[in-house]
Amino acid sequence: MQQIIRDKAIQEVDDKYHNLVSMNIPLLQLDCSFSRKDIYMIYAKFKSLSKISKVTFPEIVKDVGVEKSVFIKCLREEQVDSEEFLFKIFHSIDKQGKGYLDWDEFF
Repeated sequence: MQQIIRDKAIQEVDDKYHNLVSMNIPLLQLDCSFSRKDIYMIYAKFKSLSKISKVTFPEIVKDVGVEKSVFIKCLREEQVDSEEFLFKIFHSIDKQGKGYLDWDEFF
């Protein structure tokens, strides 16, 4: 039963974010200074972290997004130091106060 719930959560992420091309990559590039390769890498990271968040924190992540502790752990692994600083970053991005970041907030 738990495997079915886990598979359903992962499928929900894939269903919602199945294709980066449909998000208009040239427009995304205009909005930021990232290369096409960077955008793909960020997108892949977002999907991976969203799947972890959806399976681990289904009571918090109602839609598809990256839960706060998953976000912070990821940045810690990337050698970003201060946890207090990471909390500030997360809360400044999580404008709606949902406790997780959707794609628009994450990117």
